[in-house]
Amino acid sequence: MDFSKRQAEEIVNVLFDILKKGIKSGEDVTIAGVGTFTLVERKERKGKNPLYLLLVPLFFGFPL
Repeated sequence: MDFSKRQAEEIVNVLFDILKKGIKSGEDVTIAGVGTFTLVERKERKGKNPLYLLLVPLFFGFPL
């Protein structure tokens, strides 16, 4: 299959939109040959900034 850059970009954007919608609704999203995507909530924890050796909070959520 030959896709133009624009067509490939559109396909990727549609796939990510499908992933976001499925995960937002609480469903697991499975893409054959790639994997299963699910939203997991985790507690905030402290991590160390390697440059300044300061403890910083690490958040594991991301806006959908």
